[in-house]
Amino acid sequence: MGAIDLNRVAVSMGKVLKMLEGLENQLKHQSIEENKETIFILAYACRVAILDRIEANPWMKGSTPIKIPLGLIRCRKETIESGLQITVGKIEDIASSDYEIYNAVEDIFSKGPTFYQLQAMIPPEYLQKL
Repeated sequence: MGAIDLNRVAVSMGKVLKMLEGLENQLKHQSIEENKETIFILAYACRVAILDRIEANPWMKGSTPIKIPLGLIRCRKETIESGLQITVGKIEDIASSDYEIYNAVEDIFSKGPTFYQLQAMIPPEYLQKL
């Protein structure tokens, strides 16, 4: 499962990067409060599709190289650590401008109550795609 999980982490990082790009464009015209649901969904996706897989595979160290797909042909060469910085770190950075949103995001990342509340609201077909 190791190589498959590494590939899934890379693909998930690529999807999160694409969604983050859209979120950053929205935040130019809307408040963070208007986009908090999107931020929570991104945090949840990172927890389930990226962080859980990395934690389940102890050989995936911070220095492990990874190719993050950015489209049909393009990819971005990173390490696990730098990939986490541009996905999870970016979400934390965006959320840090609002205390309540930031705390909820941290709770999602640590699988606290907010994580499970969100999980109960997300349609099962979306969960299967992660």
